[in-house]
Amino acid sequence: METASLELSFTTAAGSIVRFQVAQPIMPVNPADINRVMDKMIATNIFETKGGPITAKKSARLVQRATSDIAIS
Repeated sequence: METASLELSFTTAAGSIVRFQVAQPIMPVNPADINRVMDKMIATNIFETKGGPITAKKSARLVQRATSDIAIS
């Protein structure tokens, strides 16, 4: 079984890094949509972190994980 998540990383006012994970994103991911959403997250200032508000985009990546069951007796 393969699963995927979208990891969005931002820097905060204090210079720390905060990450948000979106489970099972719509595939294929659209870089333009991701940029718009990240910009909106910053502009609306809806997330408060220990390092203060998020202030800039750092990165976005798709994390894929494959899991295989192993028969045991």
